[in-house]
Amino acid sequence: MIITHHVAIIGPDPSSSDCPYKVYNIGNSSLVNLMKFIEIIEQRLGITSKKKFMPIQPSDVKINYAEVSDLIEFTGYKPNTDIEYGY
Repeated sequence: MIITHHVAIIGPDPSSSDCPYKVYNIGNSSLVNLMKFIEIIEQRLGITSKKKFMPIQPSDVKINYAEVSDLIEFTGYKPNTDIEYGY
């Protein structure tokens, strides 16, 4: 299924436009808690990381998720792989 959608994204003939390509985010659009994400990585690697908790920094991203609406609109494909499975 994912291969079909990759082929659909390739789309137009490159000579048909000055900018014939578009980049799509193909991530699951579900929010994942950072500590949960770190826990999954630790489990997969079989280690416990050393964490140093600090105040939020000016450059820290408060919310981050994959915005996939363009991908869904163009291909009809909605990514839904769970973070536990698609690490």
